[in-house]
Amino acid sequence: MRNSAIFLILLSLLTLFACGKREHKHTKEQPRNAKIELKDGMLYGLACEGCNDTFVVIIPTYDLEARPMTFNVMSAFKRHKVIGKLEPGDWCAILPNKKDSTIADMVINMDLVKGKWVHLVMPEEKENARAMILHENPDANVDSIINSYMIPVERGFELKRQGRAATVGTNFLGNNDQEKPVTYPSGSSYASWKVAYGQIIFSEADSIIDPKDPDMVRKIPNKNCERDTCDLAMLLKDSLQISYKGKISSYYRAK
Repeated sequence: MRNSAIFLILLSLLTLFACGKREHKHTKEQPRNAKIELKDGMLYGLACEGCNDTFVVIIPTYDLEARPMTFNVMSAFKRHKVIGKLEPGDWCAILPNKKDSTIADMVINMDLVKGKWVHLVMPEEKENARAMILHENPDANVDSIINSYMIPVERGFELKRQGRAATVGTNFLGNNDQEKPVTYPSGSSYASWKVAYGQIIFSEADSIIDPKDPDMVRKIPNKNCERDTCDLAMLLKDSLQISYKGKISSYYRAK
């Protein structure tokens, strides 16, 4: 009887040990995420507690009652592909790895990227500016007059909700006031934006003024509204860098 009791105790201990070993092994394995719904290659969600330089935890916006999804971002962080620090509740976009759904190749803080971003643009001296000044006054100090017009202006773009965008500083685009010896260089005019496959795409309005309309009343479809596709290089609370055709442009957040 005594031997049977000892045997049962040993058997129970072995069973508990085996279960504990299986449970320990399970906790080490990274659980695979559920089926992911993507838009333009990106998964959108709300950041949860637990986001750091190694993992990002989100609740997908297509199902806010779903279990949180965890992504390993260690490689993305080392490659500077975690664009903008995440705080709980931030809206973010994730580019999942094609082979492993638990890895994110890129993370973008979509709430942080929204806002009005500008940089200073200097005017350019007109080709015939000096001749014009001397024609009016042969004794004029040409350099002094031109320098007085060299006033930088803020130019950039505003990224709004629901993919809407606006150009900042449009009143200076292609300013060709005949009385001034300088002109501000022309720039792009954006009406919308989106993120696709880790890049930001700026688009013009889907309809534009017909250049053949002398009264500039009639609009025609804009067949090439997608204009500029850029890479997000850096994003901080008050600083943004985007790369377009290999050239990086820096912006600061306007008030």
